[in-house]
Amino acid sequence: MIKRGIIILFLLNPIITSGEEKRRVAVMDIKGNVKEEMLILITNAIIDGIVSTGRFDVIDRMNRDKILKEQGFQLTPVVDERTRVEVGRILGVQKMITGDLSFINDTYFLSIQLLDVETGKIEASEIEKCFCSFPRMLERASYLGKKLMGVKEEETKEEVEIPKRREKSVFTAGTLSLFIGFGSGNFYGGSHFEGIISLMGQVLGGGILATGLIQYNEENGENLVIAGGTIFGIARIFDFIYSIVGTKRNNEKLKEMTFYPSIIFSKGNAFIGCGFQF
Repeated sequence: MIKRGIIILFLLNPIITSGEEKRRVAVMDIKGNVKEEMLILITNAIIDGIVSTGRFDVIDRMNRDKILKEQGFQLTPVVDERTRVEVGRILGVQKMITGDLSFINDTYFLSIQLLDVETGKIEASEIEKCFCSFPRMLERASYLGKKLMGVKEEETKEEVEIPKRREKSVFTAGTLSLFIGFGSGNFYGGSHFEGIISLMGQVLGGGILATGLIQYNEENGENLVIAGGTIFGIARIFDFIYSIVGTKRNNEKLKEMTFYPSIIFSKGNAFIGCGFQF
C-alpha cells in the first residue's frame, strides 16, 4: 500500500511542479515628448513583446483603465513610488512597468523600469537609443520589454536582428566624383538622373575642349577651349557637390522606406498599417 502511494505521488509530481503560476504584469502608459498616438503604440509594442514570451500574465490597456476608473483612480502618469504601489495593488499585479520616450536630434531614447509592487522598489531598468524610423523603434520597444523581464538575448535575437540598410558612404561618393568624375559619385550614391546630366555635361565639355585644342591656331580655337573648359569644369563641380548632397538625401529617404505590417488596437479602434521593405 505504501509503495503504491509512493508511485502515485511520483507520477503526480511532474504535474504539480509544472503548474507554476504566471506572474501578473501591468504596463503603464509610456510618457514622453512625442505625440500621444506614438506613446500608445510604444506601450502596446512593449505589451506585445512580453505577451509573446508566454511566461507572464499581462493585463491589457483597456481592462487596466476600466479597473482604475471603477476604483475612482485618475488616469494620470504614475510618478511617485507610493502611487505606483497603490495602482499595482488595485490592478492585482506583482510587477509594473513604467517608462519614458524622448525624441532628440532625430534619435529616440526609450527608458523603462520594472517595479515590484510588494516592495515598491525598482528591480530592473533598460534604455534603448535608436537613430531610426518610428516603425523600427516599435520593434526595439517590443524587444526591450522582453529584455526587461529577463528573457535571454539569444531567445529573441532572431526576431529583433536589424538588417543592414543599403546606405551609401558620403565620403566614397565624393571621392569617386573628385578623382574619376563622369557621374561616378552620383551613380554610386543612387542619384542616377543627376549622374547622367553630369556625364553628358563632361562629355560635351570635353568634346568642345578637344576640338578647340585641335583648332587652336585657327580663329575660333581659343574660344572653343574656353567654352569647353568652362562647361567641363561646371559639370565636374556639379557632380562633386551633388554626389554628396544627393547621397545624404537618398540615405534619408531609405530610412523612411522601411515599413512593417502591424495591427494596433487603441481606444477601441483598430489601426492597420501595411507596407513593404525595399
